[in-house]
Amino acid sequence: MLCALGRQLPVRTWLALPLLFVAAVLGLTAVPLLVVGRPIEVYGPLFGAAVAIGFATGGDAAWRAGWQRNWLRWSYLAGLGVVGVSLDGVLLPALVAAAVGLPSTAVLAVLVRRLRRAPCVRPYRL
Repeated sequence: MLCALGRQLPVRTWLALPLLFVAAVLGLTAVPLLVVGRPIEVYGPLFGAAVAIGFATGGDAAWRAGWQRNWLRWSYLAGLGVVGVSLDGVLLPALVAAAVGLPSTAVLAVLVRRLRRAPCVRPYRL
C-alpha cells in the first residue's frame, strides 16, 4: 500500500506551502552570499517550482466548498506565477533573504515532518 501525499492538508497550510518553499530556497541561497557581501537575485523559475508544488498538493487540500477547489486554487496559483514573473531579476539584500528564509526553512521542515507522521487518508494499492 502506497500513500503519495494522501493526507488532508488544511487550506491555510496549502496556501502557505508554496510561499514557505520560495522563502526557504531564497534563505538557503542567501547564506553563502552573506559571506561575500552580495545581494541575491530573485528568479522567476523559483516561483514556477512553487506553483508546481501548489498544483501537486492542491488535490489533497481539505477544501470546504467546490468554489474553493476551482476559484481559490487556480487563481492563487496563477497569481503566484504572475508575482514570480514580475519579481524576476529583483535584487534582495542577502541579510533580509536569510533572515526571512532560514526560519521559513525550519517551519517547512516541521510541516513536512508532521505531514509524514499523519495517517494516510487515501491509500492506494499497486
